[in-house]
Amino acid sequence: MTTAGGARIEDLLRVAFPNGTGIDYESIGLEPSIEDSSRWACPAFPPDLFGCSATLLNWSGCYNLFCPGGDCHPDSPYSHHIEESQIREAIRAGQSWRSSPRPIPEFIIRKWAAIVESRIDTIFFTPKDPDSLPSWCADALLLMIASDEACFGVGRYSGISPEIAGGQISWVDEIVQLSDRTSTTLPSSGRSRSENDEGVIVPRQDMSIALSFNEDLACVQPKCKTAYVGCTLRTMSQHLSLLPHRGEIRTQWLRPASENLGAPSAGLNVLLIPFPYEFSPECFVPYHSTFSGKDASVWDWFDVHQRWLPDTPDEVSDFKEFVRALIRKANEVDGGVQAIVFPEYSLSWDLFRDLTVMFRDEFPSIELFISGSSSNCQGEKGNYVLNANFYEVVTPDGTSTQRMSTVTSRPKHHRWRLDAAQIKSYGLEKRLDPELIWWERIPIPPRELHIHLFREGCSFTTLICEDLARSDPCHEALRSMGPNLVFVLLMDGPQLPQRWSARYSTGLSDDPGSSVLTFTSRALIKMANNLRKGPTKSWDIALWKDDESVPFSIKCGPSAQASLLRLFANEVQEITIEGRTMQK
Repeated sequence: MTTAGGARIEDLLRVAFPNGTGIDYESIGLEPSIEDSSRWACPAFPPDLFGCSATLLNWSGCYNLFCPGGDCHPDSPYSHHIEESQIREAIRAGQSWRSSPRPIPEFIIRKWAAIVESRIDTIFFTPKDPDSLPSWCADALLLMIASDEACFGVGRYSGISPEIAGGQISWVDEIVQLSDRTSTTLPSSGRSRSENDEGVIVPRQDMSIALSFNEDLACVQPKCKTAYVGCTLRTMSQHLSLLPHRGEIRTQWLRPASENLGAPSAGLNVLLIPFPYEFSPECFVPYHSTFSGKDASVWDWFDVHQRWLPDTPDEVSDFKEFVRALIRKANEVDGGVQAIVFPEYSLSWDLFRDLTVMFRDEFPSIELFISGSSSNCQGEKGNYVLNANFYEVVTPDGTSTQRMSTVTSRPKHHRWRLDAAQIKSYGLEKRLDPELIWWERIPIPPRELHIHLFREGCSFTTLICEDLARSDPCHEALRSMGPNLVFVLLMDGPQLPQRWSARYSTGLSDDPGSSVLTFTSRALIKMANNLRKGPTKSWDIALWKDDESVPFSIKCGPSAQASLLRLFANEVQEITIEGRTMQK
C-alpha cells in the first residue's frame, strides 16, 4: 500500500547514491563487471547496501512491524512475520559474501532488484490490514541482515589478515583498514598525532566506512555491542551501525596501527588520579558579557583558570615524579596498571603530551591514558578530552618492535550551566552572582564521537560531563556503535548512586549494555565538603555502573592520592531481535 505524496524509494536512492551504486573498484582490487554499469546495480560493498536498506527501514518506520519467532498478532496490521527459511537464506547469503567479494550472492541481487522495481512506491505508509505491508519492506530487512552478516568482525580486530577468528573475519575489514591507513580526512577540532620523535600526524578513518553511500544522509560504522532491550534498528544488527549524518555528529572508529593487540579476557587495572585535589574559588572567573549594568541579562559567562597546573620546569618535573610514584605503587598489584585516567579540565595539552611520552617510554604495561584538558593537540583552547593509546609495532627491518602512542582529542558537546544551587553548594557566591545563570565560556566545534579499539573486540569511548546528561547529539550514535566501556570525565561533586550521574549512566548500561565509569576530581568534592557539617562528608570520586550490578561508588579520601579499579571482561551471547546470536 502507498500513500499520495511524500518521498518515494527512487528519491531515497538518488540521495543515498548521488553518483550511483558503483564504487572505485580499483580501491578494493576488483574489476567492474557489465552488471555494475547500471546506475542502480546492487551495491558491491556490503556497508553501502547496509546503509541503504537500514535507512529505508528507518524512513518507512516498518522495522517495528516484524515480529520475531512467529506472528504474534495475525489479525493486526501492525504485526508481520518473515518466514524463518527466508532469514536463514539471508544469513547464508551474507556469510557467502563475507568470504569473497565476488560473486555477489544471487539471493542479494534478487532482493535488491525487487526494491529497485518498487522504486515508485512511497516510502511512508500506514498499514490498514494484515496484508497491506509492501513486499519491499521484507526485502529491505533481509538485505540488512545479509549485509550485516557479510561484515562479521569488521573494525573489532587489529590485523588485516582475515585468518583471525577461524577465518570468519570479512574481507570488508581489509578495505576498512586500508582506508584507516590512507585517509587524509581530519575533522576540524579533533586531530590525531603519533607521539614518536617526529610527532607525525596520523591518518584518520573517514566518518563512514561506506564507499558510495552518501554521508550527508547517514553514516555506517562498525559496532561492538548489540542492545538487548527495545525494538530499534540497533537491536537488528550485530556488526554494523546506522548513524546520523556527518553534519549532526562526526563519528570515528579508531584502531591503533598495530597488528598485535591484547586479548579481551585480560584484566584491565585502571588508575584513577582525581587531580586537582583542591583549588580556590578564584579559579572560577566571571567573564562579564556585553549585557551588564542596569539592563543586565539573566545569564553571563565564566572561565575556569587552571591555577592548579604546574608552571615552572621544576614544578612540571615534580608533578611527573609524583605520577611516577603513584604508578609504581599501583604496579605492586597483580597485573600492574593498564589505564590511567584524569578528570575533566585536569591537564593542559603540554602536560598531557609530557606524561604520554613518559608513559610510553617508562611503563610498558600502560595501554590507555585519558584526561580532560583545556586545549587540544593543536593548541586550541576549550574543554577537551585527550586519549592516548599505546601499542607496539614491528620496526621496518622486522627485527624488533617499537612502542608507539596515538593521541586524539575531541571537544565537549555542551557548556556547563552553573545555577544558584550549584554556586552555593561549592561556595562560589563571592565569585559568581547566584542571581544569574552562568555558562561555561567555551566554543562548541562540530560534534565528534570517537570509539577506540584497544584490545581485540574491545572498545571504549569518552564523554565530558554534560555529554552524559544531554542525549543529543551523541547518545544515538553511542548506543548504535555500542562501546564496551564509557569513561565520563567530570568537574562535579561526589559520585553517589542517588545523584544525576548514576541516573544517566543507567541509561547507557541498559542500552546498549556498556559499562560506565563517571569520574571527578577531588577539588569540587572538597569545596562541597567544606560547607557540610557533621559526618555527611563524602570522598566518592567515581561511580561504576554496568548492565548487571547496581551503581557503586569508588572512594579516594584525603589520605590517598589515587584509586585503583580492577576490571575483568566476560564473554556474553548477544542476540538480534530476529534471532541471530553471537558471542562477544
